[in-house]
Amino acid sequence: MAKPRKLKTYEKELDEKLDIEKLVATGSEGNSIYAMNPDTSVPDCPICHQRMKNHGKFERIYIDVMSGDDGKPRYIDLHYLFYKYRCLNEDCELTLYQKPIEFANDNANVTKRMEDQIVRYASYLSYAQVENKILSSVTKQAVGQIISRWVANKDDERGNSFYSPRTLGLLSFSWDNGKYSYILAIDAGHTDLYIFDVIRSIDTDSITVLLNKMDKSKIKYVVTDCNYTVVSAARDQLPDSEILVDTDVLFDSTVDGFKEILRKDAMHTPVRDKELLLTNPSEIDKEEGLRIKRITEQKPKVSNGYDHLNRLRSMLSNAWDVTDIREWANQIPLDCQSEFLMPSEYIDEYWAELINFYQRRREVTPALYQKLKTLDEKLRKFRSCTDDVFRAKILYLCMIGKDMKNANGNWRGVPYANVMKMLDSLLNEMED
Repeated sequence: MAKPRKLKTYEKELDEKLDIEKLVATGSEGNSIYAMNPDTSVPDCPICHQRMKNHGKFERIYIDVMSGDDGKPRYIDLHYLFYKYRCLNEDCELTLYQKPIEFANDNANVTKRMEDQIVRYASYLSYAQVENKILSSVTKQAVGQIISRWVANKDDERGNSFYSPRTLGLLSFSWDNGKYSYILAIDAGHTDLYIFDVIRSIDTDSITVLLNKMDKSKIKYVVTDCNYTVVSAARDQLPDSEILVDTDVLFDSTVDGFKEILRKDAMHTPVRDKELLLTNPSEIDKEEGLRIKRITEQKPKVSNGYDHLNRLRSMLSNAWDVTDIREWANQIPLDCQSEFLMPSEYIDEYWAELINFYQRRREVTPALYQKLKTLDEKLRKFRSCTDDVFRAKILYLCMIGKDMKNANGNWRGVPYANVMKMLDSLLNEMED
């Protein structure tokens, strides 16, 4: 191959603003910036490795985004100037060749960083709003195509070989009475908590596909919620693993039942008093305790529900005998049985798995369910979106510019803390 030749003239200040690796800015005109690969040497043929000759100079225009002088995104037309080369070997199958680029995907008319920006905007805006945000440089139809391609590329980049944790978490969440549902797959034994995947449907086939990307023999414990499909899939696919049903999910369903009692039987009770009734009794002062007493004395069903809720709270926060929770379920007050039916059924169905969780709780990330519930609450603040955008928000936006795999070549997942930081950033942008 000939000795590399470097481009001799370019605009340094403009190039620093453009800031694209392996590309230098050679000039600008209005909203257009012209740029080239600084290496202008003629390459050898990548097929036969013989000499090639310069076939001519060409241009392709990409829609790009760069940082403006005011620190805000500036949308430009990036005129990429490049050479094509012809192989001198008549027997070679290659006719024309151009050096590969890294700043844009094949056949795309936007740069990779423009795609990143579009996906970020789509995380909290409609496609039509994204089109307006980027000054109609890309249509809303193209926005959808770009997002689908972006997520597919990220899926390909992470590959089909996942790190296999000792403690795997499969916890489900649902919105709008089950209209929207998803499963978070996580490393539930790691202190920092890593999220492997987001499954946008609660079904056995999707869970099976996920588990087939892991070495099942390395998974010793599986932490789940009380969703029958999730628990059944874990039992079937991981017969040698111990299933642990998170007791926080049991308590959360009991809280939901008590909220229903408050909704029906304490309709006119001030909101701050309802919040007080949901507070851990150990965290309230004497005056607040008297307020609770006045409320419960006037409302027998609220009183029964309040006492039974906090009895379970006490059981789950201290060492308890294996018969205590069953006794709690058997002694649900008659006037509260419909509201506490779900936790009662959970205890009956997942008794062994609930006990497993208590006995193996040191194998599980502390406050696991509460952390994921906090994440879920943040996700609910966004507008409804496509599956691709939903997965992008959780899995990939905070991984831009970072290595997707660990040293062994496996997808390690994304740290929970990074996801939360990204969601906060997106919510702040949405409010602005």
